[in-house]
Amino acid sequence: MWVKIKKNSLERIIILCLSFMIILGISLTLPVNSIKNYTNNIYSDYFKTGDSNEADSILVDKVYTIKAPNDTLTFEDLYLFQYANYKFSLNLVTPHKCRVNLSLFDPEGSRFDLVNATLEWNIIDSQNCETFYGVAIEGIYKVQIDFILENNLNIHFKIELDGECFNEILEGKQTDELLLYRTIKFTSTRSYIEHQVFFETNVSYDLYIGRVSSNVFQETSTILMTYLLEDPAGCEFSLFNNSILLPLMEYHHSCFQTAISGLHLLKLRIICNAPVNIAYLILDPTMNSTPPNSSQNPFNELDQGQYHIPVEIFFYCTLTVALFLIGVIIVFKVNGKPFKHPLLNIWSYKN
Repeated sequence: MWVKIKKNSLERIIILCLSFMIILGISLTLPVNSIKNYTNNIYSDYFKTGDSNEADSILVDKVYTIKAPNDTLTFEDLYLFQYANYKFSLNLVTPHKCRVNLSLFDPEGSRFDLVNATLEWNIIDSQNCETFYGVAIEGIYKVQIDFILENNLNIHFKIELDGECFNEILEGKQTDELLLYRTIKFTSTRSYIEHQVFFETNVSYDLYIGRVSSNVFQETSTILMTYLLEDPAGCEFSLFNNSILLPLMEYHHSCFQTAISGLHLLKLRIICNAPVNIAYLILDPTMNSTPPNSSQNPFNELDQGQYHIPVEIFFYCTLTVALFLIGVIIVFKVNGKPFKHPLLNIWSYKN
């Protein structure tokens, strides 16, 4: 027995499917585009204007009483700026000791365990613990500190802005010397990124890259880095190949002198088990890194940072399916007959 579907019912089904495909295509494309295009405003707008003051740079600065045997301090709604480097300090101010784990949660929910150590009061050296965190995602953060201790104690906890990432390298530099400057979070599933950068002919560029966050529970596993540059002729140069990243706040440095001018493709892959923030920059010693006939942009307007996600696949698949469904609707509008196809016979049944 044939299964007959009325024209009006089929059109409703097709319209619903078409709407679903369009919504799905938009929802899949927008998050990727939000990653693909980004700008670096924090460096010029915050660090170079001189508007920041000491009071604004301190987020937490207080002595807290911690009670035995277990206690937790939680700090929510902490707004951290991208490209900024924050210093976390823990200092025992009573003659005791404790086990402490300091964790930070970024706006995407990723957890960074910055401290996992035993603190003990020392009359000579009052500074017990200090660590840093370079911000890859601007927004609201949460900090949680868990304590294990035998006696009640007091501890001084402080979070303060410590300048931008690579502060010692950028000190004294002009913004037009920065051909590329990024701080990006890499994970086990988001490990590759590309940038298009314009290089002039016969110029030696300085390249820096380093880790600006840590996960202390993952320190036993190495973080590997592959850093490649491809010139306009398609010739690929390996600057770092499966190199082990240096410890927190240390950086790798390399130089690259060009043979031809044009768009060079930077390819960066980070292999890690836990989330890690990586800062990298390219300095132009000529201070004339802007290509001809383009507006002044200290961060190279040709830079197209993107994670390796094929956005075009979502767009073309949605477009193809949408055009096909529209064609089906047009056919039935012209024909005006019930729909019947042998393939639908699998749903038929005998009386």
